[in-house]
Amino acid sequence: MEAGIAPARHPESVPFWFDGENVAFRNLGVEKAIGADHILTIGKKVIRIAQAFVSGSPRAYYQTDDFAIFGWDGGFPYFIGQTATRADLIPYGSWLFVASNGLNVWKNEGSMSHVPGTGTDIDFVLRFKHTLLLSGNGTTVHWPDLRDPTNFTTGRQSTAGRLNLRDMGSNALCARPCGDGVALYSLDAMRVIKYAGAGVWFGESGEPVNGIGAISDRSVVEAGFKNYGLNRNGFFITDGVSFQYIDTPAFHGYLESRLDWGKMSQVFGWHNEKFQEIMWIYPGVDGEQHGIAFKYTNGSFTRYRLPIYAAEPRDVFGFPLIGTIGGLAFARGTANAKCFIRTKPLDAGNSLRYKYFDNFRLVGKFSNGTTTMRLGLHNTLNGSPTWVYEGPAQSSTFLMREAVFLTIEFATEEEPNFEISQILVTGNIAGDIFQ
Repeated sequence: MEAGIAPARHPESVPFWFDGENVAFRNLGVEKAIGADHILTIGKKVIRIAQAFVSGSPRAYYQTDDFAIFGWDGGFPYFIGQTATRADLIPYGSWLFVASNGLNVWKNEGSMSHVPGTGTDIDFVLRFKHTLLLSGNGTTVHWPDLRDPTNFTTGRQSTAGRLNLRDMGSNALCARPCGDGVALYSLDAMRVIKYAGAGVWFGESGEPVNGIGAISDRSVVEAGFKNYGLNRNGFFITDGVSFQYIDTPAFHGYLESRLDWGKMSQVFGWHNEKFQEIMWIYPGVDGEQHGIAFKYTNGSFTRYRLPIYAAEPRDVFGFPLIGTIGGLAFARGTANAKCFIRTKPLDAGNSLRYKYFDNFRLVGKFSNGTTTMRLGLHNTLNGSPTWVYEGPAQSSTFLMREAVFLTIEFATEEEPNFEISQILVTGNIAGDIFQ
């Protein structure tokens, strides 16, 4: 039941579920996806989020689709500043650093201001331990003096410095903590930099890793001591030394015709700790937001169609934060979206014999009359099922029909929820299909 979906494979090669949308796999079963519980409605699309614990209280920072940046402490939001593009929001104590064609800082009051000594080439920032690591056009890494995060002047009395990046194939696009260092990703390569001690401060560590990369500044996600990433070749996992692609066979090649590659800079991932999965959200060729999630505890995949435009994992708040088309929300409850899940054609272990399907039993929680169920029978693998039952999900249904394959589907509209933990079908083997 927790095997996930595999829509990129042949139906007969799938473990159990063939296709689905807006469902999650956990607790040995399948249930509706996590939802958005709005905590701040602003009437604008939220495209970037950050969070911090300031003066004993949680604080959220967010950027809207007109590139305005706000702070929110639970009351009325307050304006921080305006950029010309999407920005990296990096909390630093009670301050907020903002990277967008340059580096700015907001010092918990007044207006956002430019950080002296930094040019207009700063494109993304990462807070690492007690300092900041800045990318300059993806070709250099800068860091400030340890005693003053706004001092980037190098010299004998300063720990500020820079590191030139070479042989990465393209400019660096993304930086994420990985193990005890920082992984920098270009389109097709990864380098790890670590603290190297006084004088040098930061330098490359270990051998370069080629064959993996990023497609945006947020297409790689850290969880534990590993990074999970999405690039043009697929989904991968790395510990900074070695890597493995994880989308074969379930989703290999699935995104090639579905992701709008002209907008790949908008792809972002986040760690959904509650469901123990890494979720990537991408703009589809149909103009809608889609998602694919990888459950790292058992290697299963699922896919989403949810209007999420930004997300941050659970940290200072009790739930993850997500940006929607109308504001800021907690990721909790269940999604207010249609969902469905369909099995592969089930042959009871023998695709060359007829089966007499007698009784279908279902164990779980499902909204009475609003979670629908379809049971389909067919004699050829690629043939369309004849739906012998279409109606509300129920704990017991008599089929009393003969066929080679059985296909099962569950679905809901926006509001209802379901949790299916066990399916039991009884019957007998019948005749050979060649007789």
